[in-house]
Amino acid sequence: MTQKTSLGIVVPCFNEEHNVANFEAELSQFIAMASVYYPQLEIKFYIVENNSTDRTAEKLAQLSGKFEMVQILSCKIQGYGAALKHGFEKAREHQFISFLDFDNTYPMAALFKLLTELEEKKLDLIYGARLHEDSEIDIIRKSGNKLYVVILKALMRSNLSDVCSGMRVFKSELANSILKLEKNDLAFSIQLTSYALLNKWKVGELPISYRKRVGYSKLSVVRDGIAFLWVAVKAGVFKKL
Repeated sequence: MTQKTSLGIVVPCFNEEHNVANFEAELSQFIAMASVYYPQLEIKFYIVENNSTDRTAEKLAQLSGKFEMVQILSCKIQGYGAALKHGFEKAREHQFISFLDFDNTYPMAALFKLLTELEEKKLDLIYGARLHEDSEIDIIRKSGNKLYVVILKALMRSNLSDVCSGMRVFKSELANSILKLEKNDLAFSIQLTSYALLNKWKVGELPISYRKRVGYSKLSVVRDGIAFLWVAVKAGVFKKL
């Protein structure tokens, strides 16, 4: 990042009132690090509140009042994919767009090395890869993710080691096509990967640390696992999304 660069960071958020304090603490560290080591990087966070039923919205309003570069968006369509696409729509003004989860699993600082790698290698999209020995991802989720890796490798010649990562950076010029993807639930994650592979985007990845989630997970191992599997098979076999 030797030239002025603009990065929009989209963070979907649903019923995360107990994680707001953790997010704020890490955000403060991220901003301080950026100001010292990446002064040429313009940053804006788009936190997408997705119809929470707890005090998340109230706490996010307080958070945005403390940080000039944080904007809270409201997405009425329920779902991880819907929230991300809502954020991407707003973040298109930036040169690059990234996303991560609100649940304290992905380290914000990893975005710096992902963006640097994407720029240096002139990639379209880069993933933060979690499926390694030092990751704190639980065994059930790790096993499921490895299955999707094998499927996309066999059907679409993917070289990725983590096809469902919740931390990615991509060029904003790709946002228009990404916004057309139909999945609004968690299956959007693997649908985006399948779309990138079908369209032969230049994709890369770097290993990142992954921490145990704070609070309960919204992922259903069976329901969402089947949905992920169907998206991968349909894209690989029928070349459709």
